Amino acid sequence: MSINNRFKSLIDHVVTKQGAKGIKGGNRKKLAEQLDIPYSTLQNYYHGKRANIEIDALRKLYIHLSININWLLTGEGDMFLNEEQKPQDDVLAQLTIEQRQEILARTQEMRLLNNMKQRLEDVEKRLDDK
Repeated sequence: MSINNRFKSLIDHVVTKQGAKGIKGGNRKKLAEQLDIPYSTLQNYYHGKRANIEIDALRKLYIHLSININWLLTGEGDMFLNEEQKPQDDVLAQLTIEQRQEILARTQEMRLLNNMKQRLEDVEKRLDDK
């Protein structure tokens, strides 16, 4: 599942079921207003027209919805953070732009390495089967 598909799944879950942290369900426009994300931006992420989710949008999703950013970026873990993991302070807001970019770069590297590892395991399995 791609980041855009996970984003769509997250938004669908929030507007139809969850009502997380004071966000009441309803529709994407209302959610965009409550998250202070431009509706057109949310729509572009939702429909996969923008491949990369901006740091500020990730921060707002993390703070307001307690989403697991690792899940959103890599598909690993749960969609939402558990009580111990939920943000106590706005940790991401305290990071410099360079630190945020480094986190995203490392996350992308981790995803690529995981994909490469899976491919290698698949090749090894095929070789063992022969």
